[in-house]
This record gives sequence, structure tokens and C-alpha cells, in this order.
Amino acid sequence: MDRKLLYLFTLLALPVTASAQKIGPDKDKPSSPSVQLKKVAVLPMAFREGDREATSEEAIGAYKSAMLGALEKLGMEVIDPAKVNAAWRDLTGGLYETAKFELPNPETLVLLGKKLKADFVVVSRCHWRVRSLWVGVGPKTKANATADLWIVDVAKSEFSLKSESGGVKSDST
Repeated sequence: MDRKLLYLFTLLALPVTASAQKIGPDKDKPSSPSVQLKKVAVLPMAFREGDREATSEEAIGAYKSAMLGALEKLGMEVIDPAKVNAAWRDLTGGLYETAKFELPNPETLVLLGKKLKADFVVVSRCHWRVRSLWVGVGPKTKANATADLWIVDVAKSEFSLKSESGGVKSDST
């Protein structure tokens, strides 16, 4: 009986150990090339609420998270913000000022991308207004937002995406 169990175990174990030896790269097959991620430099995002600089950390965090998450899902490697800020300072002599709420010169974005060896440079700004209205039986909160987004292809020195005058608009009604 013990001998039958030993044979049964041997018959079951041999195929498993044979397949276990095949784990890992096959020496006869050439290895596939490594995946090359596109590098993207994202400038600090500018936010305004009404006519002043935005202070709603929740709204700002949601916008940043959505954009950076979308870039990562597209398979892009986001360059460290400290490196982006340092390169911007080297190019322009100062920090990128989001308080001005102006989009930078496209030629400067191309130079920034070349300095960072990035494939793309992204710059965006978002402006929203929230107000309460009295309608019928009670108050209603109305919000609208406009987002501008530029994505510059550094190699081609052209826009991959440029939201035209007024950007992308959203309304809560």
C-alpha cells in the first residue's frame, strides 16, 4: 500500500516539478523590450474662485487628483514637481506664479520640456463660481466652472491639446 502511494505521489509530483522548472524567462527566447513610458512635466495648476485665488482644498485636490490619475492611466510617467519647479526657475528666473492666472508662453513650455527631457508638458487652470439663489420654496446652490488645459508635444513643438478661448465649461444646472 505504501508503495502505491509513493508511485501515485511521484506521478503527481513530477509534472508539477517539471513545470516549476520552466518558470522565469526562457533562455532560448529573446527577452521582450522593456516598456518605455512617456514622460510628462506638469506645471503647478492655477485655481480661482470668483475673482480671487481659490482656497477650497477639497475642490483643488479633486481636480489635481483627476488630472494626474488620468495621465497615469494613459501610461505616462509624471516628472517630480520639484524638478519641474527647479527647471522653470532656471529658465525664467522665478517660480511659476499661479496667482497671475495666466497661461505661459508656448515656446517656454517647449524649452521646459527639452530641459526636463519630457515628451509632453501640461499646464492648466480652473476657474469656478458658486452662488446661492432663492428659487420658489428655498435656496439653490448654482456652480459653474471653466477649465483650460494645454498639452504640448515637445518633440513636435506643437499643441497636442489646446482648449480654445474659454476652455471647457461645466454648469451645475
